[in-house]
Amino acid sequence: MNSSPSSSLPQTEKKSSETYRSISYLFSQGKLWELDALKDGPCVIERCSEKNWLGYLQTELLKKSEVYQPMVWAIVENRKLVYQRKLTSKLFMKQEIEKILDDHQPNWRVTMRLWEEEYRYALESNRLMSSSYRHLPTKEEQGAIYDLFASQQENPLEIWLQIHDDLLRSYESLGLEDEQEEMHEKDYTRRKHNYVPFIKSFIKALYEEGHLHNQLSL
Repeated sequence: MNSSPSSSLPQTEKKSSETYRSISYLFSQGKLWELDALKDGPCVIERCSEKNWLGYLQTELLKKSEVYQPMVWAIVENRKLVYQRKLTSKLFMKQEIEKILDDHQPNWRVTMRLWEEEYRYALESNRLMSSSYRHLPTKEEQGAIYDLFASQQENPLEIWLQIHDDLLRSYESLGLEDEQEEMHEKDYTRRKHNYVPFIKSFIKALYEEGHLHNQLSL
């Protein structure tokens, strides 16, 4: 969302004094968060659930619309959900292709054993399986996957290899999203932590050990 503060200044002055910034909202860990480009860190708007967070978001946006004019809105899907959905489809397609290969080329696993071992090694060495998402697609999604597979003119083994490449990229993307989420959570904790008791105790200890006497005498 891009916004600028409303003002009673003349139109010519208003254009030169407008300040545009980005404000994003997201639902995470049972809370609605605001990410304001002009604030030090994320702010919790309201505790909510996955079922009602959009209602709280609507209320917050109505409040913002009374303060900021004009406003430009953009709704972007959570990238993690996009990667998870893509991963789900690829895992399902991999499973279905393997069934076809087992029926028509019973020895295909012997041929692909080395590649499969390299694939599993890449997953384990990079800890990509931590972001695995193994829910089955919906019936509609399964139908779309079958249609996509039926339209492919390539050899099933080539499709199987391509799916493995796609899976590695999806796992890697999910892993990066997990790292960013963890980093943001730690950063938020640091920003909101009350350091005053620690600072007081530290200064008191310095004073008691005589490290501040010279500074105080000045």
